[in-house]
Amino acid sequence: MARAIEIIGNRVRARIVRELAVAGPRTAPEIAQAINARREIVYQHLVTLEAAALVVADEPAGRRHGRTVRWSVQADQVLLLTEEFARYLAGK
Repeated sequence: MARAIEIIGNRVRARIVRELAVAGPRTAPEIAQAINARREIVYQHLVTLEAAALVVADEPAGRRHGRTVRWSVQADQVLLLTEEFARYLAGK
């Protein structure tokens, strides 16, 4: 449960996931502009979300330097995590 709270309890991460869910695959600069956040901060959160399997990049981690990377939401994983969070809040 702590994992769900840590990941989706962060306002910037929640905004990133929502932006990707609504707008589809985006680059970090596009996401940053859409949610009015610094690109560096957005990228750090994308890496955290990727580690949690909530987003995926179109380039593997070792091949991203100097490339345009598009990020996508993993909707099935987001639903699983939010269902876990909802069960916790409901006391189940």
